[in-house]
Amino acid sequence: MNKTSAKRLAKKAREKELFLLFKEFMKEVEEIEFFIFQKIKNSKEFKNYISKLEDRKLPNLFSDEELKVQCVYERIKNEI
Repeated sequence: MNKTSAKRLAKKAREKELFLLFKEFMKEVEEIEFFIFQKIKNSKEFKNYISKLEDRKLPNLFSDEELKVQCVYERIKNEI
């Protein structure tokens, strides 16, 4: 094996290792997001926030509860 192919193999091995680490990291991030999402969805504060929005008689942007949760979740995610 010459130096060029050894370097190429080492580079591919590093890339694969980084990819696997990234994949593991993303899985952990998704688990954290799911945990936070569940906490938000079940919180009293969230339900109060949504009811206040609905009391303002906004357009039917928040008619579906899943959409409401996702909207608030995205706002919190962007603030963090």
